[in-house]
Amino acid sequence: MPTENELKFVIDKRCEKRIKKTSKESYDINQGYLIATRGITVRIRKSIEKHNKKCKNYFTLKVNTNGRTVEIEQEIDERDFKDLWNIALNKLQKIRYVLKNKKERWELDFFKDHKNQTYMAIAEIEMPEEQQHPNTIPDIVKENLIYQVPLIDIRFSNKLLSDARYAKELIKEVKKKEKK
Repeated sequence: MPTENELKFVIDKRCEKRIKKTSKESYDINQGYLIATRGITVRIRKSIEKHNKKCKNYFTLKVNTNGRTVEIEQEIDERDFKDLWNIALNKLQKIRYVLKNKKERWELDFFKDHKNQTYMAIAEIEMPEEQQHPNTIPDIVKENLIYQVPLIDIRFSNKLLSDARYAKELIKEVKKKEKK
C-alpha cells in the first residue's frame, strides 16, 4: 500500500499572483468529504487543468494505521463524481499551482471562499516514505513562510481547512505563536 508522507507549509496568501506567473501547471479543484472520522477519510475530488481544461475525478481513501497514512486513490467517472458530490460534506474549492524542480513536485494550494477570495494558502510536498525533509524548498515558499506544519499537527487537514472561519482563526493563532 502507498504511504502518504507529505510536509505542509502555511504561506502568505498574498504571494498568489507571483506564484501564478511562475507556475506552468495549475488546476481548479473541488473536493468534498464523504466520511471523515478518527483515522479514516473518504473524499472525492474534481481536478480541472487550467491549461487544457482536462478534467479528472478521483475517489480517495486515507487510513491512519500503525503510525502511517495509507492512501488509495482511484480515478472515477463524471457520473459517479456528481452522484457522490451531492452527498459530500465539508466541500472546498482551491486553485493548485505546481512548481517542479529536479526530482520534487511542490503543490501550492490557495483555498477560496464563496466569493472566490483566497483565505488560506498551503504549500506541500509529497516525499518517499523514508524521507524526512525535502531536498530543497522553493524560494517563494521560504520568502512567504508563515508556519512549517509538523507531521503530527492534524489541524491543517484539508477537511478542516474547508471551513474558512476555522482556517482564518488558525492562521491568527499560528502567527501569534510564531511572533513569540
